Amino acid sequence: MSEAETNQSQESEGGNMLKIKCKPPPVIKESEFRYQCEWDTCDQIETDMSAFIKHVGTHVVKYHQQTLHADLGTGICYTCGWRACGTQIIGSEIDFNRHIYFHVFHVRIKYVGTHLSNTLRLNTCQIGTQSRNWIPELPENLECSWQDCGIIYDNPYLFYCHVSLHAQVYSEGRDVPCKCLWADCDAVVRSRHRLKEHLRSHTQEKVIACPTCGSLFCSRTKLVDHFLRQTHSDCLMETEKGSS
Repeated sequence: MSEAETNQSQESEGGNMLKIKCKPPPVIKESEFRYQCEWDTCDQIETDMSAFIKHVGTHVVKYHQQTLHADLGTGICYTCGWRACGTQIIGSEIDFNRHIYFHVFHVRIKYVGTHLSNTLRLNTCQIGTQSRNWIPELPENLECSWQDCGIIYDNPYLFYCHVSLHAQVYSEGRDVPCKCLWADCDAVVRSRHRLKEHLRSHTQEKVIACPTCGSLFCSRTKLVDHFLRQTHSDCLMETEKGSS
């Protein structure tokens, strides 16, 4: 199934199909993004990703300056100040920073999810908001393994942007063989666009998230499926109630 057209279907017990077919929504312009901080009681909104990163960075700096951390021997214990998270990170200051800046990235892809949901008029996620700011456990280092690179980031968004830029060594267009130069990878794809998609399999980058429950997905199709599965389950429950 291509990203050029979303075509989702779920089969009920009676054999009926629930299907949504639609063209993808227009790409969000950078000027359309809204980034809301959820550090402690802060609600500041930024319209520029660089400004948002800088803003959250001020919270991180103050946290390190004003908070006493317990040394557990295996690392320092840090507590995330992002609302609805509260994760304790045991490790270094870099480990803590990496966690906080993933929240920054998470805000961005949740906004992408909001845009998609509104455009396709999808039903609201029924899972709830308790997990909206839960984020996955991150690798120890965000290290670029592209040939002769090795740069390390503590900011996932900047890391993903950096890795994507490596694809620029190839020309734009279709049927342009692009070899992945990531360590221990021999993949060859047919375009620069496909190479960027492939690189996400190495970085584990997600491109969209549910704005309600916070679940992360590797494609818009997966998020639509996330909503459709819930809608289909609700339909089955109503059918069962009506037949009982």
